[in-house]
Amino acid sequence: QIDADIYHLHDPELLMYVKKFSKLGKKVIFDSHEYYYEQILEKKYIPQFIRKIIASIYLIIENRACRYLDAAIFPCPINGKHIFEGRVSKCVFINNLPMLEEFNAKCYVEDKKKSDQFRVCCIGSLTKERGIENLIDACYRSNVKLILGGEFSPTDFKVKIQNKKEYSIVDYRGYCSREEVMKIYQSADIGASTILYGGQYDKLSNLPTKVYEYMMASMPFIISDFDYNKYIIDKFHCGLLVNSNDITSISNAIDYLISNSDEATKMGENGRKAVEQEFNWKNEEQKLYELYEAIIENVKTN
Repeated sequence: QIDADIYHLHDPELLMYVKKFSKLGKKVIFDSHEYYYEQILEKKYIPQFIRKIIASIYLIIENRACRYLDAAIFPCPINGKHIFEGRVSKCVFINNLPMLEEFNAKCYVEDKKKSDQFRVCCIGSLTKERGIENLIDACYRSNVKLILGGEFSPTDFKVKIQNKKEYSIVDYRGYCSREEVMKIYQSADIGASTILYGGQYDKLSNLPTKVYEYMMASMPFIISDFDYNKYIIDKFHCGLLVNSNDITSISNAIDYLISNSDEATKMGENGRKAVEQEFNWKNEEQKLYELYEAIIENVKTN
C-alpha cells in the first residue's frame, strides 16, 4: 500500500516479506538489533531439546532472506566481524546511541532529587539472563533502593522474584514511556547493567543502550566485566566492572560508589563527556543517511 522505493525492516518476522519486495523491484534493508540465532539458543523458557531446532529454522529463514537484501545493519562487530558478512553485499554498523537533544545537562547534574536512601536504576528487559535477580539481591545487601523499569519475562520468573524478601527494596515502575525513563534517570544515583555471560552480549563490541543513557545522564554505572566493557571503563573511567554472577562483587561496587561520592561524581562527568564527544546519535545518523543515499542512487541508475 505504501509503495516505497526502500523498505527498512527491523523485526525478524518481517524477513518473510523480503523476497516479495525484491520481486517488486524494491530495495530492502534489514536492521538486526539482536544476533537472533544466538539469542534463541539462550531462551530458557524454550525447552532445551527444541531450542536448537527453532534457532536453526530461524537461521534458514534469515539466510534465504539475505539473498534478496540490499543491505544489512548491525550495531557493532561480534568477534571482529559483521554477522551478515558474506551473506549480504552491503553491511553497515550503526549503533543505537542517545540523542543529545533528549538530555539537558542542568537537569541531570543539578536537579537530582534529594533522598536519604541511595538509588540504583536499571531499565529494559527484566530477565534472569540480564542479571536482574543478582542485582536485586546485591541492592538488598547494600540497603539501597532499586528502581526497575521494563517488563519481567517469563511470568514464572516475575512471580519468583516478587516473592523474595529481597524484593522489598525494589521500586517497580513497569513499562515506561521515554518521559518516565528520563525522570528515573533524573532521580537515580547509579545505573546498573549486570548481564550474565552467554548469548551475544559478552561478545559484542558496544555497550547496552541504557548504559550510554546512564552516561548521558551523568550517572556512574556498574557493568558486567566483559572485555569491551573493560576497554570502555579503562579508557573513560566512567564506572565500575562487576562479576555479574557474584552478588558480593555487585554489592561491593555499589558500596564503593556510595562511600566515594567525589569519585562517583567524576565518573558521571567523564561518562557524559564521552557521549557528547563520541557515543551519540548525531555521529551515527550520518552513516544511515549515507546508506540511504547509496541505495537511492542505485535505484536511479537501475
